[in-house]
Amino acid sequence: DELKAGGHLVAVMIASKDDGTTSNPFVRSQSPTEEKSCIARSLMSLVEDKKITMEEAEKMQCPYYLRTRAEVREVLDAPEIREKFELQDMLLLEVPITVPHSASDNNRDNNDGKEGCRSETLSDDDGTSPQEIISAAELFWGIHENCIVSPLLMSRRHDEEKKAQIVADIRDQFLKEMMKDFAVEGAPELMLDAIMISLKRTERL
Repeated sequence: DELKAGGHLVAVMIASKDDGTTSNPFVRSQSPTEEKSCIARSLMSLVEDKKITMEEAEKMQCPYYLRTRAEVREVLDAPEIREKFELQDMLLLEVPITVPHSASDNNRDNNDGKEGCRSETLSDDDGTSPQEIISAAELFWGIHENCIVSPLLMSRRHDEEKKAQIVADIRDQFLKEMMKDFAVEGAPELMLDAIMISLKRTERL
């Protein structure tokens, strides 16, 4: 009700492509040799190392559902929406994940010596650099960390020190898995699929 008649609203949401696939590395693997996403592989690695149980790993997931344009249009076609808003445009976009150079430099310095966090396969002039991948992985981890680790933090199975170590292990393994998917020759760019919609308010208040 805050938008006046004649006003325009532009909204952007993370989405799936029209066929239901997605470039989001947190949801699906972008590697031709891997089926599971980076975070799923990270959790399974800790299960194999007996640091967490399978039950704990299954709880530590992000409940993603990325809509297609058809699904968004279905919502916008609902009578209660159409009587108030007119759809002006809907675009499916591939948005590159850009990382400031300063962030890349900081992560490069902070991750020196960590196994799996450095790669010389790609140079800065050849696709996505290792430092950019690390920075993007840190960005994804920062956004989703609370969702992933909250079941662990509420558990009584581990003491606080053990919980902190498990969280650090998941994060480090996630960085390694991101490098496996993107720091190889011919790897895809780090991209996110997004839907942008433009709506016009038609009903007068």
